[in-house]
Amino acid sequence: MGTNKGTNSRAGAGDRSNNQSNQGTQEVKKVLGIGQGNKANNLKGKDQDFYGSEASKATDDYLVSQKKVKVGNYFKKVGGEFVRISKAEGEKLYAKGDPSISRSVMGNKSSLGLKYGQSNSAMGSGDPTGIMTSIQISEPMFESQKRTQNIALGAMAIMGAPLAGGFYLNNNKPSNSYDNYLKKFYSTMSSSGIKSSQNNKTDIVSNADQVVDTNTDTYNEKEIVTTNKFKKKNANNAADNIASARSLFTKTNQTITGSMV
Repeated sequence: MGTNKGTNSRAGAGDRSNNQSNQGTQEVKKVLGIGQGNKANNLKGKDQDFYGSEASKATDDYLVSQKKVKVGNYFKKVGGEFVRISKAEGEKLYAKGDPSISRSVMGNKSSLGLKYGQSNSAMGSGDPTGIMTSIQISEPMFESQKRTQNIALGAMAIMGAPLAGGFYLNNNKPSNSYDNYLKKFYSTMSSSGIKSSQNNKTDIVSNADQVVDTNTDTYNEKEIVTTNKFKKKNANNAADNIASARSLFTKTNQTITGSMV
């Protein structure tokens, strides 16, 4: 009886987590207007095919509204730099929707799980326990990340990473198509979720902001400077390529051995 009670308790916690992430996912999709063609139709005046950073921001806003995370510092983008500004000024400009303003949030392991799922995987991975992981990427995002991966893998192959060539060939297989990505995404969403998303070898590059997994239940600040990894232009140097590759293999649980500088 004690064992059954413990099992039911864990199942109940999982159900609550799934319900919370599902509500958050629907809210984020509503804010962005993700609908036909997997476009973010509410991003007026912006590229509606590339919505990773907007999805991350909307997710943080939702978690703030649900008191799952706390607001940290505010930043204003000046040129290519993010300058920290006062809380009063930040709140005022953020409320007005000033696109140059971003903010950090403070969360714990539980709130991180709501954003990136129990698998701690990337946007569009299909893990139903996370908000970002439950939002599919668009076809232009999918194709853009493939191009970025090819550049990164090519640079790594030149530098002697032994498995880069194999990953390059796998990345360019006809089966690695957007239609197949969507099939895997929806299959993972409707299946057991966690294990499937951890083993999902579809290469999804996170378009979200950088996070710190605190591994504690105390609030710790997560400074975000939103970076769009689904770039429309190719990286111009080997350092950018290698950085993209490191991000890719971190998120896909794949490892490349060999020296990288």
